Amino acid sequence: MTRPDLALGLLLSTALLAACGQEAAVNSPTEPAPAIETPAMATPGVDSGIAGSGAMPGTGPTSFVGRWSRDVSWCADPAGNPRTLAITPVQFAGDGQRCEIASIDQAVNGYDANLQCQTGTGPRTERVSMTVAGQVLTLTWLDRQDDPVTLTKCTTLGDNSTKAPALPVP
Repeated sequence: MTRPDLALGLLLSTALLAACGQEAAVNSPTEPAPAIETPAMATPGVDSGIAGSGAMPGTGPTSFVGRWSRDVSWCADPAGNPRTLAITPVQFAGDGQRCEIASIDQAVNGYDANLQCQTGTGPRTERVSMTVAGQVLTLTWLDRQDDPVTLTKCTTLGDNSTKAPALPVP
């Protein structure tokens, strides 16, 4: 190989390598990574480790995870205050009760969860539909005649803010 051929080969290799990853965006440390989108995510009934969740392990429904309250000023109350509801991927806690999420299914507009609750009167099973739109969670208790409950998200589980969270700009 002659020097011009070697130089041309190195130049082409560099150009090809530089073109790799042009479309790959890296999220900043303050922004969450995008959701994992796979065909299995759209297929109901894929085992996630949570019975009936319809999602792959580690990619389950997170839109409802956080602290929620009927009045955003209550978000400043300490965690565990009955006026806020803390929801994790496996548990509801608030209003004097703690419920384990026994199963969760993706529904048309959100998720339907079966809860195993421990209350002052003993164990109880509850079914709830959860729909999130922006920073608003609507809970509809499927086995009760109650009206749906609308809650505002406290920005994180440890939030002490007394202001409503900013809505994302479209």
